[in-house]
Amino acid sequence: MYHAMPLVLMSPTSFLARPARWLWAIHRFRATISAGPNFAYDFVASKVRDAEIEGLDLSSWRLAFNAAEPVRAATLERFAKRFARYGFDRKALTPVYGLAESAVGLAFPVLGRGPLVDRIDQLALARDGIAVPRDGHSAATLEIVACGRALPAHEFRVVNANGIAVPERTEGRIEFQGPSATSGYYRNPEATANLRRGDWLDTGDVGYIVDGEIFLTSRTKDLIKRGGHSIHPHDIEAVVGEIPGIRKGCVAVFGTTDRAFGTERVIVVAESSVAELAKRDALRGRIMEAAASHMNGPPSEVWLVRPRTVPKTSSGKTRRAACKDLYEKNLLNAPRRAIWLQFVRMAVRAGGMRFRRRWRVLRVGAKKSL
Repeated sequence: MYHAMPLVLMSPTSFLARPARWLWAIHRFRATISAGPNFAYDFVASKVRDAEIEGLDLSSWRLAFNAAEPVRAATLERFAKRFARYGFDRKALTPVYGLAESAVGLAFPVLGRGPLVDRIDQLALARDGIAVPRDGHSAATLEIVACGRALPAHEFRVVNANGIAVPERTEGRIEFQGPSATSGYYRNPEATANLRRGDWLDTGDVGYIVDGEIFLTSRTKDLIKRGGHSIHPHDIEAVVGEIPGIRKGCVAVFGTTDRAFGTERVIVVAESSVAELAKRDALRGRIMEAAASHMNGPPSEVWLVRPRTVPKTSSGKTRRAACKDLYEKNLLNAPRRAIWLQFVRMAVRAGGMRFRRRWRVLRVGAKKSL
């Protein structure tokens, strides 16, 4: 609106119902800028069939922003390879970093550069919180994607548990400041007080800095500590999601406290349609092995659950806290309402909202006529 640029909006539910709609909207309107979370890029790269996009042209797409959740190098590579023959330029892939508390935008990379991936030693990050560079590809290597430098007049820094700024390549909590920073949360002074660290604001994210660029590794609330090691849930979720028989993007990893021993337990919840008991047992074994390769020992529990059990946001992101709540209340395998009942409830709710809106319009019209 500010620059008088044409803008096309699409409902997340329309995208989830048919992911190819996003790509065809870019084709139809010759879009140059379009954004989505990492999930969206992975979803279209793996779920859209060639028959659905015959004749597609993505050559107009100059900036494919990727934000709102951890950006995965494997997803970027998969997307670039899949859509290269449809005119997509891999240099358009632009991982960025922002949050509502900074009027959305905080860090952008050099435009047109393409993704910058930092390969680091997994054990050194988990044990010491240091991003030690590592050559090659292996199970002991993590690929962390750069999300750019701070926008003009903005700053970010990485601090330790005591609020002291740490050197480059040291993992810690990310704080920021700048002219776009929020003055606080609406009518919530307690949350505002927790947000501020003097002149700096807490992003709730964990990461490290290299050459002025920010690399995100986790969310503070999602980071799991076990045996002196830091466990990053999204890395384990991605590895488990690649196992045949597991629904990709439908895995949740979270920590829960064992009150008897005071230790942190790691729980893996994965959706699967596999029904045969022997095959499910084998699947659990593969999950245990895959997860153990990315943390200090196997997870405490592995749950195989029905499709559509892992809670998601409207844009398709995993809600780990909600999944943890289901686990702690022993509701992961609880019977669910029939789909048709859910649709009936949605229709009734929507009908009630329409009735209330029309009633308000009639009341306003009646008052004006008087």
